[in-house]
Amino acid sequence: MKKLTYEFVKEQFEDDGYELLSKEYVNSGSKLSCRCSNGHLYSISMGYCGKGVRWSTCYNEDRKIDLNFIKFEFEKEGYTILSDKYINAHYKLKYICDLGHINYIFWNKWFMGRRCSNCRKQEENNPNWRGGVPFEPYCSIWADKEYKESIKEIDGYRCLNPYCIDKGKLVLHNIDYHKKYCHLSNLIILCSVCNSAANFNRKWHRHWYQVIMNKRYKYNY
Repeated sequence: MKKLTYEFVKEQFEDDGYELLSKEYVNSGSKLSCRCSNGHLYSISMGYCGKGVRWSTCYNEDRKIDLNFIKFEFEKEGYTILSDKYINAHYKLKYICDLGHINYIFWNKWFMGRRCSNCRKQEENNPNWRGGVPFEPYCSIWADKEYKESIKEIDGYRCLNPYCIDKGKLVLHNIDYHKKYCHLSNLIILCSVCNSAANFNRKWHRHWYQVIMNKRYKYNY
């Protein structure tokens, strides 16, 4: 089985601004010690780190989560916050996306990778639609429901991310993000939350799911 190397894991921590203190990487479930730029010490597994989970002290205290910070985070992706206050991660924030949809979202849902629900529904209903703007289509077999169903059957009708905590709707994910490449080795079944999380830190997620597919089906990448 091809597993993540210590050098690769160290690079992922450094990309996020953290110093990896552990001198050995065993597997995705083993605890790793690290230190943030503010000197806080943490212990976390690579599996949870890869899902976008970060460390509470820095996230809640040092990053000073307030409305201005949230506005900045939304604006980086073309969203505009319409709410005039922020209470906590479970307070619904009103926003308008880059395509003009007005909706509400919890900050903790945004942090975990959720985005505009209207855009998502339009894309799910029509793979060639994104707010009226055309984008690169998937391979022709992507529209074959029987093909997708057969992959779900092969994968056991469950999210193949071993650290999945949501168990949401099952969707098909392109491991290397190339929509034209629909070989079985490039397709994996994930829940909608894990699929959304894979839109961030793509280099890590691509390697992570390739390792899973290599272990499960012996695909070589």
